[in-house]
Amino acid sequence: TEQSVSDLTSLSVAIPLVPSSQLTDPPPEREVFAFLPVRSYGLRWIIQGDFVLPSARESVDPSNAWNHELLERVPDLFVRAALNLVQRASEARHESPASLHSHERDDEYLLNLLFAMIPRPGQSTEIFSSLPTQIL
Repeated sequence: TEQSVSDLTSLSVAIPLVPSSQLTDPPPEREVFAFLPVRSYGLRWIIQGDFVLPSARESVDPSNAWNHELLERVPDLFVRAALNLVQRASEARHESPASLHSHERDDEYLLNLLFAMIPRPGQSTEIFSSLPTQIL
């Protein structure tokens, strides 16, 4: 029987919250993880996946079909994470507005944060270079 990637492993993305004062500059690049950090590929958010790596663990193997199957899931996962962040911020504003930092209550902050996290063409490299157009 044929199993999908989603039946065999998990793939996660994390969108770090950065202070609104730091959104004038591009947020720092984050490493891609395969249970341990691998290296940065120009992304401003974190991907954790069961990527196939060469024995030296220096990069995600771009010739591996499994890695390409995992990457096909990333754009949708990023969008779902972004929507989840917006929904949670909205719920938190209604439940307990005093407990939130001022920037977490601000829809403009969240939109700026999310747009800052989407890599521009040319910012993400190698096997991850197609993510910007797939996310948008």
